[in-house]
Amino acid sequence: MVNVKNCLFFDRPISVILNLYSNGGKKVYSSSVARDLGMAYAYTLIMLRQFEKGGLVNFEKNGRIGLVTLTKKGIKVAKGLTNLSLIFKGMKPTEEIEKFPDDEEGTVVEEIE
Repeated sequence: MVNVKNCLFFDRPISVILNLYSNGGKKVYSSSVARDLGMAYAYTLIMLRQFEKGGLVNFEKNGRIGLVTLTKKGIKVAKGLTNLSLIFKGMKPTEEIEKFPDDEEGTVVEEIE
């Protein structure tokens, strides 16, 4: 049987976004994201740079150490991906998943439009 979710989206980029979202808005090492997901660091770094260009993550590099956080736009995308995952599992999506302290109502929607 074909998994519809895997046909619509690539698993690894989604996993990276959801991994960052699961950290509750804290800055995390890009190497720990790669390690958590069992992915090569170089591949993870390429994805994070693409997400940065798309405005989904803030990437801070201090020497060899890279710290990553989701932007407000990235949080909105992560919430949407979580809701899609619930739909594919046959569950009802939720409007409110979990708010971060800086996730003000309406600001994310304006940023995406």
